[in-house]
Amino acid sequence: MNELSPSPSGPSNEPAEELPATVDAAVRRLLAMLPEADKADIAAKNQDQLIELHFGLGTWIRNNFGLWQGNAALAQDAGTNEPDDIAGVIIEALWRRIVAELKRTDNLGTDRSAEVDAEHPAIVALAQYRDNMTAFTEHTHVVPIDHLVSTKDELHSKKPIDSRVAAAKFMVKSIVGNGPPREPLAVEKQAGGKYLILDGNATMQAAKLAGWTKLPIAEKTAAAPRPKKKLSPELQAFSDLAMAAMLKNLNRPGDH
Repeated sequence: MNELSPSPSGPSNEPAEELPATVDAAVRRLLAMLPEADKADIAAKNQDQLIELHFGLGTWIRNNFGLWQGNAALAQDAGTNEPDDIAGVIIEALWRRIVAELKRTDNLGTDRSAEVDAEHPAIVALAQYRDNMTAFTEHTHVVPIDHLVSTKDELHSKKPIDSRVAAAKFMVKSIVGNGPPREPLAVEKQAGGKYLILDGNATMQAAKLAGWTKLPIAEKTAAAPRPKKKLSPELQAFSDLAMAAMLKNLNRPGDH
């Protein structure tokens, strides 16, 4: 995320009483202003990557929360007088709040699973990278998403974390370079040009919610039964003798 809207270039002209006096107040104001897509971008970062927000979001905070003019109350609450450091404290608190909120909304029971829709932050983030095949290790065989037939109903999944949300996050991280690429969907070809998904149901459903139109696949076939290994005549004779000895011992009356 490079900038917010509005993003004034100079120091804030807001009256001092309208400036946030605490880190929590600054975070709440940012949460009210930030688009869901920006929140998702922030949530996708790990703590070490928050420095990437020093410019853009950090500049906006320094300019609009009175840090250049000496917002003493906010500085005291943040524990530092340096504008750059205060902005860093606010950004980290914002990141923690967004991540905590995503974790809360991810813990969907069956009765709340319908909350995962196109407006969910993870889905919104994935929608920004629609049809970006760099999310996958291989994408030479790509098919329209409506040719894929799901074998699982993730909407009514009883898992504590909705699989579609997890899949969307993994895909976004793969695309932006914060995680390994995903494998293509494992499928089995069906009649009429359709493909039955063997592995990757949540990925398909997350992509579909995010407006993706195609996905890469890897066709799988049922594994052929392994042929029974035939023993050599010598080993077969030894096996027969061992079996005969074992049966003889089993049939021998016990000692009294």
